[in-house]
Amino acid sequence: MRRVKKGHYGYFSYRRNVQFLKAACVLLGIIGLLVIGWITTKSRRNGMTIAAIVSVLPFANVLVVGIALLPFHSRPEAEEAAIRGMIGEGVYSTELALTRKNERTIRLDYLYVHPKGVFCFTGDAALDESDAQQYIRKVLRESGFSHKVQVTKNLQTFQRWVTKLEPVSRKDCEEDLLRIEGILYAISL
Repeated sequence: MRRVKKGHYGYFSYRRNVQFLKAACVLLGIIGLLVIGWITTKSRRNGMTIAAIVSVLPFANVLVVGIALLPFHSRPEAEEAAIRGMIGEGVYSTELALTRKNERTIRLDYLYVHPKGVFCFTGDAALDESDAQQYIRKVLRESGFSHKVQVTKNLQTFQRWVTKLEPVSRKDCEEDLLRIEGILYAISL
């Protein structure tokens, strides 16, 4: 399995598969501890059982992330390639799921950080665009940024925004743009 970094195409399925694989390995370890403890002592009251019980917490922690990623899927590859082609070498990310305390996760299918603002597209029909904008704006404001944030569920609108902006290269852009991207990565699954 090829490693896919956060913000790149295929990340949701890669991360989900890795989390379930980790969970399976930890579960096998728990079962192994229980079996070894039973075989060696002929009783369930032993140190191996305690170790197996304590190992349930890391198992649950890994499994929860995999379950949280179940509803998220990649957009069509041709569509993503077209968007990437429009943006070029800009500060562009795809497949982000921004987490919020006690609220619904914000799925961002495409994110473009530009000196004129942060432009986002989501294919999540149930997402409230203005609520997502306010949340992203609040997170950026808390980090000292006052960039304009726009979120849309309409792909054509997002494409129109991107084509109207002058190209900016990731290699020679303002460091603030990369920091904004990093902040959004930090709150993403």
